[in-house]
Formats: sequence, structure tokens, C-alpha cells
Amino acid sequence: ESAKGVCLALAMSPRFTSLNLSNNSLGDAGATTLSKAIPKLNSLVHLDLAANDLNHRGANAIFAALLSNQSVTSLDLSSKTGGLRNHLCKHNGYPLECLMLRNPVLAKLSLQGTGLGTEGSIGLARGLVANRSLLTLDLAGCDLGARGAAAIAEALADSCLEELNLSDNRIGDEGLVAIAVRIGAPPPEPGQSGTAPLQMQLQSQLRPKLANSSTLDGSSNILNGGNGPAGSSSSGANNGTTGSINPANEPGLESAVKYREHLHVARGSVLELNPTVLAGKSGARDETIAMVKAKFEKVAAAMDRSIPLPKLKVLSLANNGGSVLGVSCVEEALHINDRLNKLILDGCDHRGTVRSLVGALPMNRALKAPQPGFEPPGKRRLRRAREGSPTQQLPRDLESSWQRLRMAAQALGAVLSLTTHRLRTLNLSSCHLKDDAGVCIAQGLAANKSLEILLLRDNGLRERSGRAFVDAMRRHTLLTTLNLELNSIDCRFLMPIAQFLDRNAKLRERAKPDQYRRRIVELEGCKKEVEALSGALQQIDERRTESLQQKQEVQQELDRAKSDAKVRGDFLENRLDQARRQRMKVEEEVAVFEEKVRKVTSEGEYDVSQLLNRIYGVDDRIKQHERHIHQSKGKLETFEADAVKALATAKEELEKAEKARNSAALLTAAAQRNLDSYLASMKSIEGTISGASNPRKRFVEGQKKERNGSKGRRARSAGGDDSRAGSK
Repeated sequence: ESAKGVCLALAMSPRFTSLNLSNNSLGDAGATTLSKAIPKLNSLVHLDLAANDLNHRGANAIFAALLSNQSVTSLDLSSKTGGLRNHLCKHNGYPLECLMLRNPVLAKLSLQGTGLGTEGSIGLARGLVANRSLLTLDLAGCDLGARGAAAIAEALADSCLEELNLSDNRIGDEGLVAIAVRIGAPPPEPGQSGTAPLQMQLQSQLRPKLANSSTLDGSSNILNGGNGPAGSSSSGANNGTTGSINPANEPGLESAVKYREHLHVARGSVLELNPTVLAGKSGARDETIAMVKAKFEKVAAAMDRSIPLPKLKVLSLANNGGSVLGVSCVEEALHINDRLNKLILDGCDHRGTVRSLVGALPMNRALKAPQPGFEPPGKRRLRRAREGSPTQQLPRDLESSWQRLRMAAQALGAVLSLTTHRLRTLNLSSCHLKDDAGVCIAQGLAANKSLEILLLRDNGLRERSGRAFVDAMRRHTLLTTLNLELNSIDCRFLMPIAQFLDRNAKLRERAKPDQYRRRIVELEGCKKEVEALSGALQQIDERRTESLQQKQEVQQELDRAKSDAKVRGDFLENRLDQARRQRMKVEEEVAVFEEKVRKVTSEGEYDVSQLLNRIYGVDDRIKQHERHIHQSKGKLETFEADAVKALATAKEELEKAEKARNSAALLTAAAQRNLDSYLASMKSIEGTISGASNPRKRFVEGQKKERNGSKGRRARSAGGDDSRAGSK
């Protein structure tokens, strides 16, 4: 859902040039959603999806989207410390190859820590052969191995890479040899073994492995120039080869042997140099320097300059498990390679490589910042010895290692005394140099005419080194930065050194004429203006590109509209013809219908006149009926009034009748009560009356008496009833 929101925001505002979504846990689903919007983002330049828990499916979706995008120049899919890693594998090899072959603008690609692997790097190398835009490639921590490093090395000669990071890939000596051969290492010396340089011992082992690899020999024949296994050649001058010597080629073999002889002599002369002599009188110093120069000129004359070199300027091979053989082979490549400006070999074994390094520095004219960063052998054993008993004796091999370091420092000091190279920066931090080594470097620095930055941080330098550097700085006027932190040098030496460094900075500033100084200030101002104008120009170019794209889109829409209008016009014309034909048919039908209407109208007019007559008659009848209804209404109203009066009279009579009925009902009830009382009295006297209830049995006298008595009682009862009725 978040990726959908980002895509919506990008679609609504097309001016974004950089999109940083690192450490957001997008996953493959989010990357797939984002990939649908990338082809339409014509202003996007930098895309950062580092540490988003992407797998090969999500990465392939991004690669496929960039095939249609012509603006993104920087892509970061690396894994960052503390974030979710991006996991690539061999399934990303072919998409990377397609990306390299079809994307003409991508200049920077970072896959650091993604675990691309050997097979994936081989696919990437196939694409690098034909790619002409990629300048920076970061493959640190991708588990390339020796075969992967060899595949990348095969593509260097034909690619445009200027910066390559292959650190932490466990390429070992085999990978270092493969890379060294491709960046200009001297050809191997046949039949040499034992302590011979790495290219003498490992090329015979590396090439059979590449030849047996189906990936490099069969399906990836583009890396081999179509001439068999990678790294081999039948003629000694194939595309992508760098100076391999064919045993059947006797002149090439003789030139290689001659080159080795001159190189051995030149190295010996450098190792025998004494910084004290070089820092002494100018006559002896010039004579010694001339002798060394003559020997190196012979080496330069014997070198094969026809070898195609890659365009690399920065190469990092740190922490790759290289031994003395591999490191020395890489350093010997500096004899011929005059394009490499920075070489990083941290975390490698530099024991014994002083011969290759001090032999290469005087001949190299481009290297400005070598970073050997080596760790002296036995460092861990020394730490364990220090943590143990303070009286514990150091091993003999550790003592010999420190002795070799002193010799290396002495030789390096001698190299610094030479003026045959353009070395500007030397980083020897954390190299565990002792006081003797510091004295040798200081003695070489006294006669040096090019070094500007010297880093000796975190070493074992003491009072002798401090005094030597103070003496050297009195005569050295170019060094502006000297880092002696984390050393045991007293402040009474550090303060003069700081003063000399300030003096050198001021001398460097004063050495510039006023006119040049003003010009420099003006140029700096112009540089800022140029940067501002470049930014404005870039924005204008982007807007122009956007406007051109919009113009093209509008033109395409106009063309489509014209074609659609033409098609629609033809369609409408056909419809118009059909409508005309239908109109003619309809007009004919209308004429027929009009004739029928006229006939029907004439017939209807007669019928209308008849109907009107009938209507008039009906109207007369209606009027008569209305008059009759009016009269009936009057009679009805009169009848209703009479009925109301009669009804009122009837209601009055009814009320009177009701009252009479109620009084009659009361009288009836009273009579009934009298009768009931009479009956009750009769029953009470039935026994005293003759004949009882049968009158026939009564005597006449008794009857008379009874009659009289009954009459009196009746009279009394009637009087009582009347009195009661009156009381009520």
C-alpha cells in the first residue's frame, strides 16, 4: 500500500529527480508495484532501494522496469548495516545482463552485500562487455569467489568502468591473479615455482578451472571473444586478453624473460638504496638516482605497451583473503597500468610484497593514493604474547617479521627519495611500524619532492622518529599534512612539526603569484557560478527534455487525432450517404401518408359535423336536466326543512311517550310488588281460611268475612302503596 502511495505521488508530480526508499521493508510486492511506475518517470535520476528485503523477483522487476527508463543513472540495491538485506542470486544474472546491454544511461550500480554469487556475476559480466555507460560498480560482499572475480576481470578491457569495488568476496589468490592479469600484470615466467610471483604459479591453475566451467566457456562465450575459454588465446592478442604468453611464441617468451631480468635488477637497486646517501650530498645522490633511473628505463623498454588496459581509476580488493602471491601480482600490475589512481588492498597479506611495491612505485606515473593497509604477520600472536606473561619471549618468526618490516620501511624510504614518480598521498596508518621504520621513512621524506600527504596514524613511532621527522621537515617544503596521532612521540617534536606544516602551507600559498592568486579566486568564483549555472542548465535541459517529450507526445496525439478524424470523417460520410438514401425513402413514404391523411381528413370533417350536431343536442338535454336537477334540489331542500320540523315534533312526542312509558313501567312495577305482597299474605293466611286454596270448599259465611277482610286489607294496602308512591 505504501508503494502504491509513492507511485501515486510520483505520477502527480513528475519533477522528482531522486527517490530514496532505503530501509523501508518494501519486499518483492512493493518493488513490483514500484516497477510499474518507473518506466514513466522521465525526470528520475537516482533510485535508492537499499535494505528493503528484496529477493530475486523484486530485483528482476526493477531491472525490467529500467529497460524502458532512459533517465535513471544511479541504482542502489545494496544491503546496509542494521537494515533488512536484499538477497540476489543466480536468477538475477540474465536480467542484469539484459540491463547492461539495453540501458544506455545507467552510470552507477551498487549491489553491495546482496550475495549475488558466482553465476549472477557471470551474467553481469556478459552485459559489461557491451555496456558503454556504467562507470561505477560496487560488488562488495557479493560472494563472487574466484570464478566470479575472473568473469568480471574478463569484461574489464571492453567495459567503461572507472570505479570497481570487489571487497569482501573471498576471491583468494586465483581471483587476484585473474584481475591482476587484466589490469596489466607482467606476463608469467614459464617453469618458475616456489617463491615466484603469483602470476607464475597460479595462471596454470586458474585457466583450467575457467576452461572447465560451462558458464564461462559455453553459454557465456561473449566473455571469451568467441575464441574458447576465458583467459586463454591461441594467438596471444585476442579481444579481452592482456599479455598472455603462448609457449609456442618464442619471440614473446624471450621478451618476457628479458623483462624479468631487467625487473629483477631494478628491484635490487631500489632495495639497496640508502636514504642517508640520498639525503646527503647532491653529487652522490644524483649519481645514485641516475643509476636507478637507467635500470628502470631498461625495464620500461622491455615492457609490452600494446596490452589493452581497462579504464579503471579506483579499484578496491580489500579483505579477499589474498596471500603474498596474489597481492604481489596485483602490485606488479602497477608497472604498466598508468590509469589506476587508487588501489585498496586492506586486509591482505603483504609479507614479502615490498619487492613488488617498491619496484612498481618508481615506474608508475598515475598512482596518487596507494592504500596497502597491511597488517604485519604475527599480529594476533603478538597480542596474545602481550596479554600473557610480560617476560615471555617472542617467537622467532615474529621477530623475523618485524625485521622484514624494517627492511620494507627502509626500502620504502628509499623510494620516497626518488623523484621519478608523482606520489602525492601515502597512507601507512595502523601498519605497526616501529621507530626504525619511522626513521627510514623520515630520511626518505627529506629528499622527496612530490609527497603532500603522509598518514602514519596508530603506529609504534617514538622519540627517534619524531626527531627524524623534525629534521626532515626542515628541508621538505611540500608536505602539508602529516598525521602522527596515536603514536608515542613527544609534544616537543609534534609542535615543531606542526609549525613546519603551517610554514609549508604558507609557502605553498606564497609561491603563487598575486596575479595567479587573484586569478584563482576569480576561478573559484567562476567555478561556483559554473556550478550554479550547470545546475540551472541541467534544470533547463531537464525542462527542455520534458518539453520535447511533451511536444512529441502532443505531436503523437495530434497525429493520432488526425488519423482518427480521417477515419471518423470517412465513417460519417458513409453514414451521410446512407442517411440521404433513407431520407428519400422516408419522403416517399411521407407523401403516401399525406394523401391518406387528406382522405381521412375529408371523411373526418363530415363525421365531426355530425358529432357536433349530436353534441349540441346533448348540451341542450344537459341544460334541461340541469334545470330539472335545480328544481329537484329546491324541492329537496324544502322537503328536508319540513322533515326536520316533523322530526323535531316527532322527537318531542317520542320524549313524551318515553316519559309516559317510564311512568307506566313504574306503575307496573308497583302493581307487581303489590301483587307479590298480596300473594305472600295470602299464603301466610291460607291455613286460617276455610277451604284453603280451593274456593269450592269455602263456606259462604267465611267467604263473606274473608271478602270483607280482604277488602279492608286491600284498601289498607292500596293506601300504603299510595303513600309509598307519594313519598317516592
